[in-house]
Amino acid sequence: MEMIGEIFRIPPRAVDGGYDFRLDRYEPLLNLSHERLTETLAHVQSYKKIDETAVALGKSFEVLLRRDSSINTRHLLRPGREALTVSDDQQGISYTVGLASDAYLIFLLLNIPEGANLRNLRISATPLSMFMDRLNRLENPPTDALEVLGRYLQIMTLRLEANSATPSDRWQRYADAFFFQLGYNLDVAITQERYVEELIRPSRISRLRRSTIGDLDAPRRYYVPDLVYHYQLGVSVESPMLEYISYYHVAEHWFESVFEEDLVAKLQAQITGPNFSYKRTADMRRVIRTVTKAVQLRKEELVISEEVALKLTLERYLDLGMLMSDLDEFESGLVRYYADNKVDFCEGDFVDLAGPDSSTVFSALARRIYKTRNALVHSKDGSKAKFVPFSHDKQLIREVTLIRFIAEQIIVSSSALPS
Repeated sequence: MEMIGEIFRIPPRAVDGGYDFRLDRYEPLLNLSHERLTETLAHVQSYKKIDETAVALGKSFEVLLRRDSSINTRHLLRPGREALTVSDDQQGISYTVGLASDAYLIFLLLNIPEGANLRNLRISATPLSMFMDRLNRLENPPTDALEVLGRYLQIMTLRLEANSATPSDRWQRYADAFFFQLGYNLDVAITQERYVEELIRPSRISRLRRSTIGDLDAPRRYYVPDLVYHYQLGVSVESPMLEYISYYHVAEHWFESVFEEDLVAKLQAQITGPNFSYKRTADMRRVIRTVTKAVQLRKEELVISEEVALKLTLERYLDLGMLMSDLDEFESGLVRYYADNKVDFCEGDFVDLAGPDSSTVFSALARRIYKTRNALVHSKDGSKAKFVPFSHDKQLIREVTLIRFIAEQIIVSSSALPS
């Protein structure tokens, strides 16, 4: 009840037979009886948890949906739309896309990470006051607190109901088949949101920045357009995989120029040294070895080492102290996380950002980022370092945070003042 009160921005009041909420600008008094609350919690306690966001109860299954921003998807899941129900009479199963059931809604709230600001749930796009004004205009405004909460949060789920008991592993197969059916026939990208944390994550970024238009200043620097485009794509997409690749492209923009400048500097240092003579074969061979070690000839094209280029780019544009400050402000303990945890799906390196030797830190950071990137773009069957969409999203989320803050520093560091 306290969690519901936090969302409604007013604490619950205990009354005979239950609780009520007196919401500003809303005429009816919201209420929730002990009997209804007890019945709902009994359902939650009876759930068999399939994974973090999927539960089964007897002959039914319910799972949280991830929604992308495409027009078709927004139309299918728009607020107020009637639930979409499709039935399979042969298998005896019905599929329903709609608002979360009361029990599932409470299940999600109880599994949101401790300390999260419930007012910043990602799906609460409509301001509470505007939402209440809209309900007030109804002929018979609802008074049930759970019903109003469900309408306000607009948490969408896929619910499956079967005529007979169904094994737990079969529910997920039915759900995945239905997601493909939707995408194939309606061109909508609806699938399972596998981690409750994703309901809260975007609000953390806005907490660090100026979050209101009234606080916004005019820009005082010019930024490289290509970097801005990649960054905007990263901010706009729903997929952690595409988000990571977009931010990686910000760093990749500088690979060739930074790598070439570093190679030129090395060659200049060699050929201008007092012990160098172009007449000595050994000296010329040393120059050739420097070049051949740095670049390779592949299909008649010179190819540079992207991992080396990434490290050079990080060394040029990244302030490790600022990066650690941003990460810890975003999520307490995140800097320690990278030092204590590798990226399991690609064996990405441990990175102690507070390490005493910056060169060692940049090398480990470049390896972690580059291995993660390779696992995202290469998905050959049998490959050990392979990213599986949705299954590995929870690990990738923290890597997205890391690469986003790095991309932002690169964009700002490579910007220029107006002439």
